[in-house]
Amino acid sequence: MIKAIFFDVDGTLYYNQQNRVLPSTMAALRKLKEKGYLLFLNTNRTYDEVLPLGSDVLNLLDGMVLLGGSWLKGKDKDIEVPVLDPKESQKAIDYLEEHHLLYRWVHSGGHGYLNCNDDHLVGMFENAYTMHPDIKAYEGEPLAAILWYTLDDEVRDDMRNILTSADHIVMGYPNEIILKGSSKSRGMQKMAESFGLKLDECAAFGDGLNDADMLKEAKIGVAMGNGKDNCKAAADYVTERIENDVLYNACLHYWWIERDFHEN
Repeated sequence: MIKAIFFDVDGTLYYNQQNRVLPSTMAALRKLKEKGYLLFLNTNRTYDEVLPLGSDVLNLLDGMVLLGGSWLKGKDKDIEVPVLDPKESQKAIDYLEEHHLLYRWVHSGGHGYLNCNDDHLVGMFENAYTMHPDIKAYEGEPLAAILWYTLDDEVRDDMRNILTSADHIVMGYPNEIILKGSSKSRGMQKMAESFGLKLDECAAFGDGLNDADMLKEAKIGVAMGNGKDNCKAAADYVTERIENDVLYNACLHYWWIERDFHEN
């Protein structure tokens, strides 16, 4: 029996082309909450980057799995906070500074900063998350994650050799460094355990490359029709595209919610 549902954000819960959560998605979340399901985000975003989702969404959540599965945040407290190796982290930051590379660092308190005010990078954050990241030079704070920007494979190899105790994720121009062994499936499992649940009591929605493991490990995995092929292959059910009210319809399909008599 499903008791908890985990949602990726971008391309799943959040319709990026319109920078909003669709009304049908909000209706599904409210109905799921009324039915007693536990609701969680499971995203690569930092805590700062989920705040633009708004209080209507955030107040319905029982917790968040952030930074690709490495940061677990309950409704009232942090459950598990990642910290990268401090010596390796400092060497990595020194390397990025020496090579004049742009990066965003996230300290162990959860706040993220860009190392400098770059118009293109700030625009990327505004377009993706409708938020303007703070600008601050790194000053030795404990790090939860580093997101840095390059297409140079040689530089990527250098960073892997510097930060050997972390996982390195290439996402195109952005490159992310998070706690070793982190994944959305691991984050989902840890969060479920903190609520006394097993994975066979969890469902998950996603669309991205890094959502496949979460969909495969959940009892029921739902892939968005706009999702990547590996994500769809890992899912138990594939919907249409996000703009077609599919999250709501998938919840109807599994009888997690019921259609009101006045709805079309």
